[in-house]
This record gives sequence, structure tokens and C-alpha cells, in this order.
Amino acid sequence: MLFFVACQLTSGLNPRDLNDTRPPIRMNQIKPKETLRWPLLPALLMVALGQAGCGPDEPEPPSAAQTKPQPAPKVDSRSLHELAATDEADALRHALQLGQAIDAFNALGQAPLHIAAIHNRPANIEVLLAHRANLHAKTQKEKIDALYLACAHDSRDAVKRLLANGGKLDSTAPNGWTAVHVAAINGRDAVLQLLHDLGKDLSTLCPDGTPLDFARIHNRDSTVQLLKRLGAKKGASLSVHLAARHGDIEALNDWVKRNRANVHFRAKKHQAMPLHWAAEADQAEAAELLLNRGADKAARTDGGWTPLHSAAAKGSTNVIALLLKRRAPVNAISQSGTPLDLAKGHQQTKAAAMLQARRGRAGHEVSIHMAAAKGDAIAVQAFLRRGVKVNMPGPLHKSTPLHWAAGAGKVNTMEVLISLGADVDALSNSNATPLHQAVLRNRPEAVKLLIRSNADLNSQNKSGHTPLDYAKANDWSELATLLQEAGALSGKSL
Repeated sequence: MLFFVACQLTSGLNPRDLNDTRPPIRMNQIKPKETLRWPLLPALLMVALGQAGCGPDEPEPPSAAQTKPQPAPKVDSRSLHELAATDEADALRHALQLGQAIDAFNALGQAPLHIAAIHNRPANIEVLLAHRANLHAKTQKEKIDALYLACAHDSRDAVKRLLANGGKLDSTAPNGWTAVHVAAINGRDAVLQLLHDLGKDLSTLCPDGTPLDFARIHNRDSTVQLLKRLGAKKGASLSVHLAARHGDIEALNDWVKRNRANVHFRAKKHQAMPLHWAAEADQAEAAELLLNRGADKAARTDGGWTPLHSAAAKGSTNVIALLLKRRAPVNAISQSGTPLDLAKGHQQTKAAAMLQARRGRAGHEVSIHMAAAKGDAIAVQAFLRRGVKVNMPGPLHKSTPLHWAAGAGKVNTMEVLISLGADVDALSNSNATPLHQAVLRNRPEAVKLLIRSNADLNSQNKSGHTPLDYAKANDWSELATLLQEAGALSGKSL
């Protein structure tokens, strides 16, 4: 309505008035009716515009609703190794469903199962095993499994879960230690109690002893008391060799009283006797007891070591003094040389001085076989000039100097020996030839020389194996090719 009034008020204006170029009209020239009309015009226009919806206080019409962009779903980028350390079993399960490799190793050489064991995450262990994680997988560096790690880190719940799923306590590290040993070393009393409650053996034996021995050596007093209370045994009561190594005179006497032949008992590893173990550990009292009960001071291991070799390598000066007093052979030859060679090789300076004071010498000075193995052609020729036979059987396995030179790959010395009449087909006590030795030690240049020297390529040792058999068994393709091209055959085809 007001808009209509405004239009009426302005209707008296002629459009021509807007373009009128005449001089402006003064106020005193305006008629009274026109005077009233002009002042009202702006106000009426404002009111009219307001009613038309264009006023400053009138809200604008709402715009069309716009959909807000939704954030992208959050993606869990954590690896299985990271998740295995957490208590987020569902997140771990989801990651496995996405196809992450379950037994992959991280930079530390650990699989997710190893990490779950370290952090005592039994739920994660269950998830991983349900998705076929390898229960017995070993770390890349230490070569130990999840159960070993759980025992080492006092992860009791993890230990229980792993055992329930078939974990093996007798699985060993490269040094022969089991999970029970490492629990004892670290004083994991709660884990040991758990193992006892589950009916597990706490007297597992390794070359260094039982868990009780380990706890004692590492001064874990509470663990020692616990293991004794649980009935665990010390190694000396289970092994005459450990009784000698630990210097347990009471146990050693008991072993000898039970059977005097125990002083000569050989261990599976290296065929060592108790006296070797006492010598290595510098247990002079135990060594003297064994010698008094008939132990052989010149007994050899499968590598030719006497007790004096064992003592020299470890710098066991008390036992060295005892053995020298008992006239043990000071220059006995082993595959590693004389006791002096071992003392020097292991930087046992005091032991070396003691041996030299009793005329101990280096191997190449006292044996043509060691001179051949060292590649000392001059020393070899000196031995031959003194009347040593070129095919003289050695103290170990009845091998000739050529066997020793071939095994060491000393081609120049081999040429000297062959030129002076060495038998290229000489047999050791196992019927091995120099060619067998060269192949067993992966010595291609020595093999080439023996082939050129018309060595028998198909000689079989007592096991029926030819040199070619050993080349193939060890995947030494270069040697296998050399032999086959020269006409060598497998023992199975002969």
C-alpha cells in the first residue's frame, strides 16, 4: 500500500522533468503543494522497499542445503610387529586379514610372534597362531624361538600360552642353552615356578651345565634356592665331564667310585675325556684327581688335542704346570698344531712362555705334516733331508704330508712333495685320498693339481664315497664341474 502511495506522490513528475536543463527552481519558487510532496518522498520509498522484502533487517531467503564432505576412513598403517607389542588383538587380527606377511622379520630379525612373546601378549599370540604363525620360528640373529624369548623376559602368560600350543622347552640356542637355562641366568623365578607347576624338567643338561649351575655361576641366589627346593639337579651329578669342568671334587669322586672307567669316558662332542674338560677350565685339583685315578695325560680328541692342548688354548696355567710336571707330551701334533701353536694362536702369552721354557715348539718345526699344512716347502725339504719319509703316516688318521698340504690348499708345497715322490693316491685310515681332502676343504687349485697329476678320481673311502660325492653334497659346483669334466663318477654308480 505504501509502495502505491509513493508511486502516487511521484506520479506528478513528468519524465521530461528528469532531463530538464532549465535553471534550478529556488525554494521560494516552489508552490506549497509541491513543498509538501518532496520531503515525504524519501521516507515513503524506504518504507515501501522494506515492505517489498528488501529492508536491511529482513533475513535473506535460505540457500539450498549443502552436504559437508566426510573425512576419509582412518587406515591403520601399523605393521604386524608394532601391533604385536600392543594389547590391540582386534587390530592385529584385522591387519592379518588384510594380508600382511605373518612370519616376516623386522630389522632386528624378529617375527611378530617373537615380539608378542617378549611383551607378554598372550591374546596376540593366540591370534597369530590361529593365522598359522610358525610356532618354532627362530630369530634371524640369535637363532632362538618365541618360548625362549618369553622365558628370558619373564613373560609368564606368554610362556603358558606357547606351551599350551606345543612350544618346546628343549629347543636350543646355538650355544646349547634352552629356555630353562636362560630363565635361570636372568633370575626369572616366577617363570621357573610356573614350569615346575606344569610338570616341566628343570634339570635340562647342556654342555655348560644345568639351570641350577647357571644360576649359581651368575650369582642368582634366590633362583639357586628356588631350584634346589624344586628338586633341580646340578650338572656334576649328571655328567662326569661337568664334574671335572666345575671342579666338583665330591661329585667327581662319586663318579669314579661308581665306575673307575668313568675317567676314560668320552663326550659326544669331539670325543673329549673328563681330563680335557678339567684342563680347559683350569681345574687343577680335579685334573690331579683324574690323573691319580688313571686318566691318560696323552689322550686325544677327534681333532688330535691332548689335555695340554686344551689347557694351552684357554691359558690354564695351573693345569699346564701340573701336566708338564707329569711329563705330558709337550710337542704333540693335532690338526691345529702343537700346544705352543694353540697358546700363541689364542694369545695366551703366559701359557706360551711356560711351554717354551719346557722346549715347546711350533708344529712346522717338529712335524713334516704341520710344515706341509703351513705351506712351508723349505721346512718340508729339510725334514726329507733328515730322513723323514715323504709318505710318512701322521699321528692323526694316518694321513701323509700330501693329505695335509691338499687339505690346506698349499699348492706349492704339494708340487714339491709330488716331485719328490709323494703318492697322489695314498690312503688314510679311513681310505681317504689327498683328493678327498682337497674336495672336503673346498680347495679348487689343489683339486686341479691332483687331476693333472693323474690322481684316482673315483677312489672310494670306507663310506663308499668318491670325491665327487662330497663336492655334490656340499653344493660346490666348481669342484663338481672340474671332477666331472675329468671323468669322475659318484660312488653309487661304481
